[in-house]
Formats: sequence, structure tokens, C-alpha cells
Amino acid sequence: MKIFTMVALAMSMGMTVTMSAQDSTTGNFVIDGVEYNPFRGTDVVVVGYTADLPSTVVIGEGVRYDGRNYRIRGVNAGAFEGCTAMKTLVFSAPNEQTAAMPFSIGDKAFDTPSLMEIVMMRPVLPQVSGDPFSAETYANATLKVSDAMTEAQQEAYRTTAPWNAFFESDHGLVTGLQTVDGDATAMCLSGCNGWLHVDNAAGEKMDVYSLSGCMVYSGEPRDLRLSAGVYMVRVGDVVAKVAL
Repeated sequence: MKIFTMVALAMSMGMTVTMSAQDSTTGNFVIDGVEYNPFRGTDVVVVGYTADLPSTVVIGEGVRYDGRNYRIRGVNAGAFEGCTAMKTLVFSAPNEQTAAMPFSIGDKAFDTPSLMEIVMMRPVLPQVSGDPFSAETYANATLKVSDAMTEAQQEAYRTTAPWNAFFESDHGLVTGLQTVDGDATAMCLSGCNGWLHVDNAAGEKMDVYSLSGCMVYSGEPRDLRLSAGVYMVRVGDVVAKVAL
């Protein structure tokens, strides 16, 4: 069972202000390559993906579309079945009010051979139907569980199916500033005196989120003056955490 414990990473990164096309026939809408279906008021479920799905997929507490906030209540069966683009899957943490709300994952929801890393920030075990992952995922992927959870919450992931099916047991800790290797060059992040410094990221789009899930910057990579705190930075397909 390959499980890593990690620092609270992108606690509510899933709330985004990105807006994309809506399917006028079904009422579904797409944000960052992920297709959502509104099924009750302001609740949505993930039902599929599009060709522009990034290699890092974040499923958080909610999304914002057409001036309205929606809560994500789960991922439907087969939503990402056969997808070969997704390499990293991040379940970011809900806020205190929604943490105990049911969150479901359907059978074959992530039945894809390409998934190599799962970052789980949800303190409450999702309700799982069938088997959401592929045999390749269980054999090759790493499950990382947030150390912001209590010991009991972490142990629940280590001992409950399907999370306990990851074959190798290991524990690590991700802390502090990170240097993240991209496909061709290294993207270096550092923080000093309220400045976020980014190197070797030319030509990529940069998104910066606070731990509350608010996007504080989106655009060309550049040095930013920010308030003291911890931020999630996504440049292209690379996601990392930096403390200022």
C-alpha cells in the first residue's frame, strides 16, 4: 500500500473563477477540462472530461460558473474512464461547513492507466461505489494523505477499501519550499519578504491560489508581491506550494 503523509496542500484549491462553455442541451458546463452536471440547486457532480483536460486535475469543494458558486458532491461512475491525460489527481479539502457533507465516487470513475499520484485532502472518507481505480493505478500510483488530518482520519484511509489497495506502505513528509521539475526545464519557486519568485517558467500560464481557495493571480509567470501566508502555485502542469 503506497501511502504518503503530506503537509496541508491546497486546502480549498478547487474554487476557481474560470468560466467556460455551457451545454445548452444538458445544462452541463466545463471548467478546466472537467465537465460538471448541476443536479440540485447549487450542487454539481463531475460527469466527464474534454480534450483539453490538464495532467493535474483538482476536485475541490466547489466551482464558480456564470457568477454562481456550486458545491461538488461527487464524481459519477465512469467520469474519467479511459482518460490518458490525467497524471495527478488532487482532492482538495472542503471548508468546515461542508467537510461532513456526503461526497461520492462512482465505479470506474478514475479507471485510467495514466494516473500516477493521488493527493487526498478530504478528512472524511468519500462514499465509494464499486471500484473507482484501474489495476495500473493500484500498482503504480502513489496515494498521499494530508497530515492536516487527525491520526484517526489518516488511519481510515490506510485501512479502508479502495484506499488500502495501494500495494506498498511508505510514509514521507513534504514541507517548506519546493523546487519542482517540469517536463523540459526546472520551475523554481521561492518566497522572501513577501515576494513570490518564479524562474524557468516562461511561456506557461501561472495560477496562484490562497489556502482559502481564492485565486489571487492568473496570467504570465512573474514575480508577485503577496501578503504573508502559504500559496498554491500552478504553472502549466506543475503544482507546488510556497510559503511567504
